[in-house]
This record gives sequence, structure tokens and C-alpha cells, in this order.
Amino acid sequence: MVRPTTWVRNVAALFAALSAIAAAPGCSDNDCQDGCEGGFRLTIKTKDNALPAGEYTLDISLDGEEVHCAYSWTGEPKDSGGFSYFDCSWPVELTLYPVIECTEAKAGDPASERCEQVPGQFKQVVHIGRTPARIDVTERRDGVLVGERSFSPRYTTHEDECGSCDGDAQEWTLE
Repeated sequence: MVRPTTWVRNVAALFAALSAIAAAPGCSDNDCQDGCEGGFRLTIKTKDNALPAGEYTLDISLDGEEVHCAYSWTGEPKDSGGFSYFDCSWPVELTLYPVIECTEAKAGDPASERCEQVPGQFKQVVHIGRTPARIDVTERRDGVLVGERSFSPRYTTHEDECGSCDGDAQEWTLE
């Protein structure tokens, strides 16, 4: 068996991350196995993109239905691609994404872009596989309140080759 080099695996993971981040909110990938994926995507980050190690809990209310998500974060991603996936109660999914920084390199013609993970910087991405009218989120680290916020999504219809779905994406920067 031929194993890809660490560099090849990291580049593949980076391109996967970029395509996931760049995807239009509410639409799935092109294989159409699951159809168009609608819902609400919330990106939670801090001003400096630091995500300290600790025991995290997210209590999320979806039009009054309570969903609890808890995870332990060591400060290091679970896989070599820099991502960490955590199980929550359906319809909530939580992924920690590395922060990606891209710079344009002009070493001739045409210009190219170089993208790399920023060491120690991560953001939380919560995907809700429904379209609730009101979403209330409370986040705690080690039992201490980190932030609380309510969202009233404005869903728009997205069309792709897999179908039509409603989605919204918002960002929350914790103080």
C-alpha cells in the first residue's frame, strides 16, 4: 500500500476545508446523495480566533425545542486535516474548523494563492438541519458563561443541481 506523504494529506485537507467554507449556505456537495441541504449555519469565533482548551457546552433553543451539545477541547484538532467533529442532538452538528489564511504569491504569471492553517486559531461552526424562526444559543466553557445570543434567521432559497432549499448563515464574535 502506498501512503500519501504528510504534505499531500495536509494539502488535501486544506482544499476540503476551503471548499466547505466557501460553499453557499444551505447547499450540499455535488453528489446529490442527500439532496440540497437547507438550514441555518452559525460560525462562532473570538476576536483573536483563539479557542482555549476546556469543557464546552452549547445550549440551543430551536423555536423552544432544547438541544444540548457538550464537548471537550484540548486545543488540538482530532484529525490531521485540522478539523474536529462533535456529536450533538439532531438536528445540530458541530465542527471546529481551523482558521485558514491565504496570501497571493506573484512569482511570475499567472498569480497563485497560497493558503495555510493559522496555528492555534479555530472557529466553531454549528449547522442546524432545519429552518427555525428563532434560535437562542448559550455557550459555556468549564461551566462559566462565555456568551448568549438570539438569532432570527432570514432564509433565502438556494438552487443547485441537487434541488432547492432554504438556508441562512450568520457569524457571532464572542466578547
